[in-house]
Amino acid sequence: MLKEYASPLTLELKPSVALNAFLWLIHALATSAVLLAQIHWAVQIIFVALIIIYFNEQKRAVSRYQKLIWFDDNHWHIYADGQYTEACLTPMSFHSSWLVILVFKTASGKTVNALLLYDVLDADVFRRLKVRLTILNLKDLLNQSLDE
Repeated sequence: MLKEYASPLTLELKPSVALNAFLWLIHALATSAVLLAQIHWAVQIIFVALIIIYFNEQKRAVSRYQKLIWFDDNHWHIYADGQYTEACLTPMSFHSSWLVILVFKTASGKTVNALLLYDVLDADVFRRLKVRLTILNLKDLLNQSLDE
């Protein structure tokens, strides 16, 4: 195996500009809809306050993970909120040219999701992640066909 594809694969995550812009747009549209609605001003204030609270929670959740490390045999370390957790990647994970959704099962049995847009990683690291996920999916398909 080539050296650059060897384990471990370290994913140093940075905030996603695209996802942040999308969150701003969605919450701005929701706030505009509330303010344009023909409802009492006190109800509008409550709804706008809830939108702001939800927006802040979404921003915190999106930037929760600082680093992910993929070792051999589907063994991962997830660094979030100053702590790390060991986990395994589940088959429910998804990847496309601009988006990767990683679904993990931790040692305690908890399911953890990580949404990675194309701009949270260096382009080369993002490509290497997608290649490794494709290889893992092919291995799973081959194992399933051999079991049948």
